[in-house]
Amino acid sequence: MADQASGNGEWPRAILSRKVLRADVAERLHSLDRYAAAIDSHAREIVEDAERIRTRRWQEGYAAGLAEGRRVILEEVLRQREAALAMLAELENSAVSLVIDATRRIIGELDDAEAITRMVDLSLAELRPFRTVAISVPPALLHRLKTPLRQLVERRLEGASVEITGSDDLTGSECRIATEGGFLQLSIEDLLAALQHEIGRQTDPDGRGTGT
Repeated sequence: MADQASGNGEWPRAILSRKVLRADVAERLHSLDRYAAAIDSHAREIVEDAERIRTRRWQEGYAAGLAEGRRVILEEVLRQREAALAMLAELENSAVSLVIDATRRIIGELDDAEAITRMVDLSLAELRPFRTVAISVPPALLHRLKTPLRQLVERRLEGASVEITGSDDLTGSECRIATEGGFLQLSIEDLLAALQHEIGRQTDPDGRGTGT
């Protein structure tokens, strides 16, 4: 038998039932969601930290490799420099030996006083075109040599401006003559001998002396 219509003439509607979770179950689900979100966030942080560590180690390794490469290059440059200096020193020694040997063949042994005087005299002759002559001597000898040495050089190189100074890098009886064209380093004794020899020739060509 069919259900009767309601008082308003409509069939009665079916009442829909809705399932409601218990409070403890709902809270547990929410807790699981929060826990999953926390785990995901922590996992992202771990990945980011690992990436930063990897990048930093790569950069440190690159910097270390670069520093090592520079060190190796520097060591190689220093080795090449030392080898070049050694080769130059050997060449210089060979050149000096050749010059000494040639000089001995031309004018005799270098310990001959007259030969040394002639050599120094020839060297001084090259200074004639220059107007400024600076002579350096050991500081301990400056006071004694300044005036007589200037007078001798001025007589040898007329019109030249002569300056006598002390130099700490000269030892013993060394002296250095510098001009615009270069410098000559020799012993003070050889310089004085050459100057006196030249002045003697100028004042007394026949060897009789003029009394100057």
